[in-house]
Amino acid sequence: LSLAPDEDSRALACDIAALLEEKDPMAGNNDADLGARISALRAGRRSRKSGEWGRIDRSAEEYRRIANVHCRADRDPAPQEIGALVAEAYPERIGKNIGGGKFALSSGSTGTLQPGDPMAMDPWIAVASMNADAMGRIFLAAPVDPEDIDTEEVECIAWDERNDRAVAELQRRAGSLVVSAKPLPHKGEVKDHIVEAICNAVAKNGIQLLDFSDPGVVNLQRRVALCSQWHPELELPDLGTDAVCSRASGWLPAFLDGATTKSDLKKIDLTKALSGLLSWEQKNALDKIVPASVEVPSGSRIRLEYRSGSDVPVLHVRLQECFGLTDTPRVDNGRRPVLMELLSPGFKPVQLTQDLRSFWSGTYFEVRKELRRRYPKHFWPDDPLEAPAVRGVKRK
Repeated sequence: LSLAPDEDSRALACDIAALLEEKDPMAGNNDADLGARISALRAGRRSRKSGEWGRIDRSAEEYRRIANVHCRADRDPAPQEIGALVAEAYPERIGKNIGGGKFALSSGSTGTLQPGDPMAMDPWIAVASMNADAMGRIFLAAPVDPEDIDTEEVECIAWDERNDRAVAELQRRAGSLVVSAKPLPHKGEVKDHIVEAICNAVAKNGIQLLDFSDPGVVNLQRRVALCSQWHPELELPDLGTDAVCSRASGWLPAFLDGATTKSDLKKIDLTKALSGLLSWEQKNALDKIVPASVEVPSGSRIRLEYRSGSDVPVLHVRLQECFGLTDTPRVDNGRRPVLMELLSPGFKPVQLTQDLRSFWSGTYFEVRKELRRRYPKHFWPDDPLEAPAVRGVKRK
């Protein structure tokens, strides 16, 4: 009662207190409109025929006596007047509409109206009575104007997981609820804090925010992992996704360039970023031990595929581009042959081999019969080691 600013408001507070103390005569109406109860109470008071509201009217009169309120209190108040008083009395039960008859409360919990309650259309309410469970049913409430809510100003610089963006705002907050907000300029300390928030978000959930599915990134990670397995003395950094994300603050800021959204982060050249975690010496060793590609006789440079859980990289190459190539290409400074997947002119697999010399001297002639039948316009030499490789191939 002491929160009410004038005698009319104190009289209204007395009626609200009485309604909360006594049994609700409109409990079966399937709505939580506190204003409808106030109107019914005051209508009975004006007609001096209070009926079922008599008990509540007498309780309100006792509250007025205690509070030394002399106002008759029979005017129908505006709904927002009621809401403003309830919000003052129960600041932890201010509700923001989140749809479906549910309201996020300033306490951090959620309140729910009965299905069909017209108050489900109100953007903001103040709850006078509700169950105390996690999704508590709201029994009595009134709409409230957000301008009447007691708030505090808070600078919020954080990653918004719901909208996948960095937020830098000066917010008016009521408990856990944002009542209003205006953007902060992205400069100085604010900019530094945005970068920090993004790095923290990547450390927590980077696989969703950065494009680790890019083939170049995947191949680089696997090359480094395999090279580390073969040559631990090189002390290569762990470029696994979890490890890289956990160290985001050490490398990501240089690549943000104003990025503030998930869409922006997906555009970062992650292959370049991760390569930057290697020293010049380590990059040089990596290219020699686990090269990203090899050149074949046609002149094409073809990417090697490094597969998870396998220490044998795969070279997918059209057979005709390998005419004249005597031996299987090798990695790890010549120690390990790659697995060659030889392809038809239509880029269909025709043979797997790690011994190209044996393939040319034997299996090639069996494969050639089928290829000559399927691709009669192509050249299939009797001696593939002396024939020129096919150049200018358009690769898929």
